[in-house]
Amino acid sequence: MYRGVHAKHPMRAAALKGIVVPGDPKSDMTAEEHNLLDLSDASPFTSWTFSEDIAAVFARTRGPGGVVLKLPYDLPTTNDVWSWHESPDVYFEQEILLKGIRIGAGVKEL
Repeated sequence: MYRGVHAKHPMRAAALKGIVVPGDPKSDMTAEEHNLLDLSDASPFTSWTFSEDIAAVFARTRGPGGVVLKLPYDLPTTNDVWSWHESPDVYFEQEILLKGIRIGAGVKEL
């Protein structure tokens, strides 16, 4: 799975360390609200895609200096505090949502 983080994103510094942090990890926002209302700063989800090319487009939306993160599309274990969620994918981005915080993502600076 891939996630594009643009150069002016508030979580870019964390992304450069392979850390994924949603806007509000404690929010009770649904996947549908995240996708349709565009309130990612109040969401417990981050948006991911199966396409590295799509992630790179998002990473470049605010000029150079963006980051593409990479995580395996695996199942969480019993002790994990994150989970994958189906997205309404209304923008046809091959989107999957990640709920929660993750560490250890691969980092590719653009």
